[in-house]
Amino acid sequence: MVAVEAGNQTAWLQEALVELGAEAVVVNAAKVWLIEDDRHKTDQVDAEVLCELLLWDGLPTPVPMPNRECRELRGLLAAR
Repeated sequence: MVAVEAGNQTAWLQEALVELGAEAVVVNAAKVWLIEDDRHKTDQVDAEVLCELLLWDGLPTPVPMPNRECRELRGLLAAR
């Protein structure tokens, strides 16, 4: 299982991980920092916190990710 913070580029990363056979869980970074707020926020600390929460089954509710077709439609609508 892999935990990834939600962001602008998360959809393709999650999709690629799933295609490789991994279970990819996308989480809201703000909810993670409500749980773990006593460290300075850096990419390395973010990764460590996600790993710890993943190990202890403490990740917040996953963010639902739209499928490729839905993302493409949203992109088309945004371009118009």
